[in-house]
Amino acid sequence: PGTAIVLEADEMGDIHLETQVEGTLFNIIQEAVNNALKHAQAKHIWIRLRREGITLLTVVQDDGVGFDLQKVLASYEQRGSFGLLNIDERARLVGGNAELESTPGKGTRVTILVPLGG
Repeated sequence: PGTAIVLEADEMGDIHLETQVEGTLFNIIQEAVNNALKHAQAKHIWIRLRREGITLLTVVQDDGVGFDLQKVLASYEQRGSFGLLNIDERARLVGGNAELESTPGKGTRVTILVPLGG
């Protein structure tokens, strides 16, 4: 019973993030995982971290119920919940970006790219 959270982070020893980027990425991952736990009814949530050149690619994906992204985005003002929009906004504030994909019955995937530090 419950949801298994799986972390996949191979060869991450030489990764260095600026303090603000690190904190922001942690908050985004936390938001994505909490959303999946609260809404997705998922059996699994995967957190995948991988270096891609001068950026860190992070994917938070679940095998839950998914949702109609366009419908949710269209009703944001009435709902008073801005968690999904905050994910991309937070990433942009530290020079990165985030993309959200979801399909009813097929789960949700949040992809985040943030710059690596020196």
